[in-house]
Amino acid sequence: MVSLAEALATNPAVEVLVLYRNQIGDTGMSALAKAIPKNTNLRMVNVRHNKITEVGFHVLADAVAIAEGQLHHMELGQNPGSTTSQAYRDLIRMLRHTHEAAVSETAHGYLANEHASKLDDHDDHNRIAN
Repeated sequence: MVSLAEALATNPAVEVLVLYRNQIGDTGMSALAKAIPKNTNLRMVNVRHNKITEVGFHVLADAVAIAEGQLHHMELGQNPGSTTSQAYRDLIRMLRHTHEAAVSETAHGYLANEHASKLDDHDDHNRIAN
C-alpha cells in the first residue's frame, strides 16, 4: 500500500482512485491518507468493502480536512468502522459541511447535493458526492 500511496502523491494525473474490496486496513488507509492532500487533482476515492476501522476513518478525516474540499465523491461504506465509528460519523459531517451540501441516503449510500436533506449515521453503504 505504501508504494501505491507514494505513486498517488507524486502523480497528479490521478483523479479517481477505486480500491473497492482490496482488504485495506488502517495501516493502508494511513499511507493513503498522507498522499490524498498531495494529489490536488484527486476528486473521487472508493474504499468500500475493506477493513477500515475507527482508526482508519480518523486519519482519513484528517487528510480530507487538509485537502480542503478537493474530493467531490467518496464511497466509504461496508467497512468495520462505517457502522459504529464516531470518526466515521464525524467524517460524514465534515464532508457535508466542506461541500456546503446536505447528505442524504440513496439506494447506494450517501449523495451530497443541493437537494439532499437527510443524514443517516447508521447506513453502511455510504457515498459522498458533489
